[in-house]
Amino acid sequence: METIGTIKVSEGTEINFFIDQFKDVLYANIRKFASTEKYSGPTKQGIMLSHDNLKEIIKKIDDNIDKFKKSDTSAKETLKLDDQRYINIAITEFKEKKYFELREYLESEGYTGPTKKGITINTEHFEKVLEFLKKMDTFLANPPKDVVFENKDIPKRPKKEKE
Repeated sequence: METIGTIKVSEGTEINFFIDQFKDVLYANIRKFASTEKYSGPTKQGIMLSHDNLKEIIKKIDDNIDKFKKSDTSAKETLKLDDQRYINIAITEFKEKKYFELREYLESEGYTGPTKKGITINTEHFEKVLEFLKKMDTFLANPPKDVVFENKDIPKRPKKEKE
């Protein structure tokens, strides 16, 4: 894992931007981390992006940069992933506060709407988010040869012997 940056969003909560590896492929990973007395580490809230998807997201933001910088709620872009999934890139409003959203949405017969895959962060952090996205793009475009990612193979639990 190669950490690109971190944004503290509240006491005990931060959004981490890092490069990760899955099946020998590098990905941009944006994930919420929590730190409490009982648990410290990643949460389910976050999104993993291929380099191609990351480049498209940055392009869509750059094409509408004025709206995003002004926290204009009309700033909304989508990136189609397949027939049922897309990534929403938008400024949203909730309880009179504005947020930058980068979230996967699903459109299927059983469910249409947002998934847990994504982040929502106060727009005061937008410039930092964009900076980290661009740093991730630069890293993925030309990863250093000396970067070694830890082997994340998790040992399987031993099977219980039948009695």
